Amino acid sequence: MCLISKKVFKTMFMRNPNATHEHDNDLDNPQRDKLMGPNFPDYVATKIETQEKFGALPFELFTITSEEGLKLVGRLYRNPKKTDKTVIMIHGYNSYGIREYCYTGFKYIEAGYNLFLPDNRACGDSEGVYCTFGIKESEDLKLWIAQVNTLFPQGEIILQGTSLGGATVLLLSNQDIPKNVKAIISDCAYSTMTKEFTYLAKYLANLPAFPVLNFVEMYFKRYAGCDFKSQSPLKSVAKSKLPILFIHGEEDRFIPKAQCQELYDACTSEKEILYVPKAGHVGAYVQGKDTYYNKTLNFMKKYLTK
Repeated sequence: MCLISKKVFKTMFMRNPNATHEHDNDLDNPQRDKLMGPNFPDYVATKIETQEKFGALPFELFTITSEEGLKLVGRLYRNPKKTDKTVIMIHGYNSYGIREYCYTGFKYIEAGYNLFLPDNRACGDSEGVYCTFGIKESEDLKLWIAQVNTLFPQGEIILQGTSLGGATVLLLSNQDIPKNVKAIISDCAYSTMTKEFTYLAKYLANLPAFPVLNFVEMYFKRYAGCDFKSQSPLKSVAKSKLPILFIHGEEDRFIPKAQCQELYDACTSEKEILYVPKAGHVGAYVQGKDTYYNKTLNFMKKYLTK
C-alpha cells in the first residue's frame, strides 16, 4: 500500500518532465481525452493557432525568490497602449504561463490590459520539485502581486486562474492582500483536494480513495510541507473579501461542475457564475467563445475604477 501511495504521490505532485513545449500538442493519450473532455482537440488546435504568434510578442522577464529559496519566473506583456491595468493569470496543473494563456492573452491585450504570466513552482522555467495544488502557489502569487505593484504603483489588478490556477487565486480571496487587487476570475477550480482526489480515484480507476489517500497526504506533508485539509478554496470563498466570477465547463470530466456550484454557493462576496455547455476541462474559453470573453471582460470593467 505504501509503494502504491508513494507512486500516486509522485505522479500527482512531482514536476512532470514531459510538461514541455515538445509535448504540448500530444493528442495520442487516451487518459487526456478521458480527463479533458470532448473539445480537447479544439483546445489544442486553438493553442497551436496562436502560440507561435503569441511567442513573438515582446515581454519582460522577471524572477522572484520564494520563501523556500526557489527561483520563480514570470513574464510581463505590456499593452501597446499604455495602461496600468494588469491581469495576473495563473496556469493549471502540469502547464506554464504562455502555454495556458497564449489565446486568452491576445483577447485581453486587445481589450487594453497588461498581462503578467508566472510559471508556477515546479512548472515551466520556475524551480521546484513539488506542486502543491495552489497552497504554496498562492503564497508565491502574493510575491508576484508585489512585483506588479512595483511596476505600476497606481495600477489595478485582476487575478485569473484556470484549474489549479483557479484554486490558487481563490485561496487569496479571504486574505489581506493589496487593495488594488479588485476581483478574481476562477475557471474550473476544485473545491477541496480531498473531494477532487476521491472523485479521480473512482473515475479513473474505480477505486475507493481510502486508505491510499491517507498515505498520499502523509507524503504530501513530508515532502511538500502541506496537508489536504487546513486550506481549501471552499474554506477561502466562505470568507471571501473580493468579487468572484466562477466559470466551469458543463462537461468537465477532470473537475466536475458540481464542485464549482459548491464554491459559488459557499461564496460570501459579490459573485457571478458562467457554465459553458459542451465544454470540457480548461475548454470553456474555446467552446464559449464570445460568451466567455464578454462575461470576463464585463466582469473586469465592473470592478475596475479607471
